[in-house]
Amino acid sequence: MRVLQVADRLSDRGGADLALLGLLDSLAAGHEQHLAVGRDDGVVRPPCPVSVVPELDARTRAGVPSPARRGRSSRGAPGGARSGNALSAPQTLSPPFVAATAGRAAASARRPTPSFRSPPRSAAQTPCADLDALLERLRPDVVHVHNVVNPAVLAWAAGVDAVVTIQDHRFFCPGRGKWTADGRVCGEAMGRETCAGCFDDPGYFEAVLELTAERLDAVRSLRLTVLSSYMKRELVQVGVPAARVAVVPPAVYGLDRDAAADGTPCVLFAGRVVEAKGIREAIDAWRRSGSALPFVVAGTGPLRGEIEAEGVEVLGWLDRRRLSAAYRRAAVVVMPSRWQEPFGIVGLEALTLGTPVAAWDSGGVREWHPGGELLVPWGDVDGLAAALRRAPGQEVDSPPGFEPGDLVRRLEALYGGRALPRRRWTPAKSV
Repeated sequence: MRVLQVADRLSDRGGADLALLGLLDSLAAGHEQHLAVGRDDGVVRPPCPVSVVPELDARTRAGVPSPARRGRSSRGAPGGARSGNALSAPQTLSPPFVAATAGRAAASARRPTPSFRSPPRSAAQTPCADLDALLERLRPDVVHVHNVVNPAVLAWAAGVDAVVTIQDHRFFCPGRGKWTADGRVCGEAMGRETCAGCFDDPGYFEAVLELTAERLDAVRSLRLTVLSSYMKRELVQVGVPAARVAVVPPAVYGLDRDAAADGTPCVLFAGRVVEAKGIREAIDAWRRSGSALPFVVAGTGPLRGEIEAEGVEVLGWLDRRRLSAAYRRAAVVVMPSRWQEPFGIVGLEALTLGTPVAAWDSGGVREWHPGGELLVPWGDVDGLAAALRRAPGQEVDSPPGFEPGDLVRRLEALYGGRALPRRRWTPAKSV
């Protein structure tokens, strides 16, 4: 089968990036693939040709607002988190509201809008026009879109009946990742009254709510994949038919299963050093545990300086080989995610290399975590401290159901099988 994969970027820095790389590797043996990305970080080489299509990584039609603007407007929004939630009484966004909101956003988008990232491109230079050119040249059987949130590209995807993988909360939660500004898990569906409390700037809130609803409306009728049943439940809650959402978990990508420990045993935190990932709670739990093991961080982020000032060792971003060695070194990996994890690939990686994981029950974590005394209720720092005391020395196995072959079978079923006739593509109208 010939597959055009379309993604925001080619990188190995985040969970969504690793999920894409794992998928490309899993499909490489039996399918012809071509990857179109908005940005190539130049750090990985996938097993297929790559085309760079500018603006596929834009968060809006015109570009992305500055981080300073986002920081002022989303109250308490964690650095690096890209979605969010509720304080006031619930008010569900019904499909008519979403459609009306998307219609207003589409009308606004037709007016000239300056780009925050680069000078405006002509109609012939839009990412949709570039994608149309790829369609005409490649004639794929199926188009699969990953982690793209530019509404113009999502509308294009709807026009070519693409499969769309939704990696995070930006289709159903406008602010913090189903984690409220006053520090609670949000179980409410997206709505104006529900979500307004997470924003200080009403005008900015209305714009982000409208953008989120427009994204949702663009993909509502498509075949969707998500990484966890948790994500499927969230989409169904905002009106997406359950039959349109397939759960296709990621395969672990690029780990060195023969890696040896590169240091003395430690408590390891791996990921972005941001509030949403619970770095402060991880350190607090480690201290409460009384563990004699050092606390080590594999990753970086805006809170790096703060935790280094407390004497915590921060290794920075590690390539896959060095991260594998860090997992082997760790006596336990700690994961107190404050936002609701769409999946939590770090934990699956650690278990694959035989390292136990002490985690909060956040989002999709319980779908790969073996449970028991190392999976504690969300927000329970003392429970996490107890888990850190118990974890060292425990033997763990890689959980079943995440093998690459299983991933391929699920995707082939979603794509429609190997015997699809070659589609005769008609260029979609650029948005």
